[in-house]
This record gives sequence, structure tokens and C-alpha cells, in this order.
Amino acid sequence: YLFFALLFSACGEKYSGTVQPIAKAGVLDLRDWDFEKDGPLELRGEWNWWWKELIDPSLFLNPGQEKTRDQFFTMPSTWNGLEDPFKKQEILEGAGYSTFTLKLLLSKRQPLAFYNTSVDTSFILDVIDQSAVHEITRVGILSSDPEKAVPRFHPQVSSSHLIGEEILIVFRVSNFISYYGGAHHPLRLGRKFDL
Repeated sequence: YLFFALLFSACGEKYSGTVQPIAKAGVLDLRDWDFEKDGPLELRGEWNWWWKELIDPSLFLNPGQEKTRDQFFTMPSTWNGLEDPFKKQEILEGAGYSTFTLKLLLSKRQPLAFYNTSVDTSFILDVIDQSAVHEITRVGILSSDPEKAVPRFHPQVSSSHLIGEEILIVFRVSNFISYYGGAHHPLRLGRKFDL
């Protein structure tokens, strides 16, 4: 037993133990984060949130022309129990759809991947980098129409993408089948072999 415990601890990746930063007001500053030394991190904190909208990522290509967000949404979380941004004093249930965005500031251009675990129940994750939209991953069929949305649970690590010093993550989610809507667990970002 002791042999296996020592073997697995020796094989495990050792990271610096640096406390990861948290997103504030839709921005996550990672300029002091070293993915090799500090390891992968969870994309936690305040994301921009548009309720009942599945916004085409290309609309974010021209800063200043995109729609004003409804409010901030703390990730990871579900939207169940939150106040409806449009109908004050009404509480949201699990069914619905949303667009979330998060701006990442990085110290350098580098190959990184995303890992998703539990998102209810279909989504598309895009990255806007250098004036182009890149689809990172897609699970199920995303739709604002319950008849067209197809749920799927599929945790996965994306392929690596060369990520620039400033990117915008566009995360669109729809749910019409699960009791909870949103992301139960945070998206993770890091080197592909660390995820």
C-alpha cells in the first residue's frame, strides 16, 4: 500500500500553490499566472451575463457595438433561484438560455486548452482572439427553442489553441430538460496535458 501511495504522489504534478485570481466585473487578469509553474486554473468569478439571449460571438468583434450586459453572473453556478433580470421579483427556474462572456488578460501568447465538466445541458464555447471567432467546443445542440435544443452531458478537454494576450470567452448555454440550468462546475483552463 505504501509503495503505491509513494508512486502516485511521485507521478503527480507539483504546482506552486499560488492562489488563483478570481474574475471581477467580467475580467480575469492572469498576467501573473504561469501555467507551467502554477498549473491549470478554474475560471471563477463574475462573468457578464445576458439572460434569454444566445448572442452570436461575431457581435463582440467590434468593441463598443455589443449589447450592454444584463448583469454579472458568478461562475460556477446555476441560474435557478436568481431574480429574472427582466421581470423583477420573479425567480428563475432551470429552463432557459444565456450568453456569458469573460475577458482574459494573459502575459503571453501560448497553447492552452479548456476543460468542461458539468454544464446543463447544451453549450457552445467560443474564444475571440485577434479579431476572429474560434469555436473551442460544442456539446449537444444549443437553441432557444425547447423543441430544437438537444441536451448532452459530455465532460471533455478541448484541443489546444494558441491563445493571445487578450481574449474574450463567449459561453452560450441552453437548458430545457434538467432541473438546474447553468454551469455546476467551473470551466478550467491550462496546458492540455495538465487538464
